[in-house]
Amino acid sequence: MYYELLLNQEYWDAARKVFPSKSNFGKLYTEITAVITKLGTPEQRAENAAKTLTAKIDSERMPKAEVRDAKLEKLFEEVFNAETRGKKLQRTFLRAVIISSDYYINRHKITGIVLGRYRNGSIAFKDGADDKCKYGQYSIYQEYVGGKFAEKAGGSYDLNLGEIRCENVNAK
Repeated sequence: MYYELLLNQEYWDAARKVFPSKSNFGKLYTEITAVITKLGTPEQRAENAAKTLTAKIDSERMPKAEVRDAKLEKLFEEVFNAETRGKKLQRTFLRAVIISSDYYINRHKITGIVLGRYRNGSIAFKDGADDKCKYGQYSIYQEYVGGKFAEKAGGSYDLNLGEIRCENVNAK
């Protein structure tokens, strides 16, 4: 959008020079110039964006736990670590927080038969690729086989991961 404003500024600057009798061309040029001045130069905008991003990362915290269950948090860790090894990612698990109060049951659309269950949480990990701490929503899923839920679970995470300061992973 910024560069479109610059383009329009050039357009109206040329128009007011070519048609000096058209006062509205000069007025449009002045209005666009005021908006561009208020936005700042590309360098100022980049510096401001970097400050805003740093402030956002500094203020990030893990969500509040809906349930505290050490066994379930350990399951989140095990599933995450297994998935990380399977995908050959360099990620170190830091913390899991359970954000759903209970399991959600997955049923067959037509028959209603229970297929499995899943639970939502938020996990924090250190990414070896860029050495930054990140967090995001993570779900574990257990299939329903032979009248019981499987002990082994699978996991999936939201690709919209946020960056968090490593020292803030356990902060409240």
